[in-house]
Amino acid sequence: MNIYFDFEATQFSDHIIAIGATCENGDFDCLISSFKKKMTPFITELTGITKEMVENAPTVDEAFADLHNWICEVGSEDEPVFYHCYGDGDKGFLHKTAEKLNNPVLVEFAHNLADSLIDDSKTVCRFFHTKAIGVYKALRYFEPELPEQDHDPLNDAISLSRLIAYIKAANPLEEYPFVENDQIVKTKISYQPKGYYYITAISTTDIAMKPKFFDSYGEAANWLTDRMKKKSPTVKRENVLKRMTTAIEQNKNYAGFDWSKTIVKQKENS
Repeated sequence: MNIYFDFEATQFSDHIIAIGATCENGDFDCLISSFKKKMTPFITELTGITKEMVENAPTVDEAFADLHNWICEVGSEDEPVFYHCYGDGDKGFLHKTAEKLNNPVLVEFAHNLADSLIDDSKTVCRFFHTKAIGVYKALRYFEPELPEQDHDPLNDAISLSRLIAYIKAANPLEEYPFVENDQIVKTKISYQPKGYYYITAISTTDIAMKPKFFDSYGEAANWLTDRMKKKSPTVKRENVLKRMTTAIEQNKNYAGFDWSKTIVKQKENS
């Protein structure tokens, strides 16, 4: 059996505030109240989760106990269970949140779950011939009328499960598909002349937005900070740069974009 997960977390401390999971035997959806004081306007804007919404939600220990019990209920002793996520972010969220759990059994459960997660982004990126692509952008290749991503963890988990099912049943692609003028077309990615590297940002929320290329971390941070300030005027560039740099180095998602660094310069023949 395959279980697909998605977690929403606080902006800077990476503590989980919402859990979504799905499998063929049911769904799990839960908000967590323990970290409401760490929620920023950016997270509320991104996820729609407010401090008021989590006011009466379970504590982190209660939520993880419920998750553990749900996994036991939907699982089977006769069938192995595989845990799936998208990217490395959820693993980090689990390890970070485990530090705040009080029950030693749940601490071990959270760490073990993190270590068991299968990163499906590698499978998706290989299928689409790219180093980074968001779940919703990839899923729209198969479901063009898919609504905009709302960052609801259960919806995101369900979307990942559907995407993997499509990929398993599909014929291999020969090129990277992307959207231009609301039409799916196929093209080969082209880069500038040799001798450069590019910081690449691919939107996971705006399917019509073309990939952005930057010549430096600073240039990318300036652009992202200006963009984020439209919704969160108090955001600081140094914080954006720090988290963006981590995302770039780890090919992770940050602020609604999948980040990567592409080395364009080819190795010289030895």
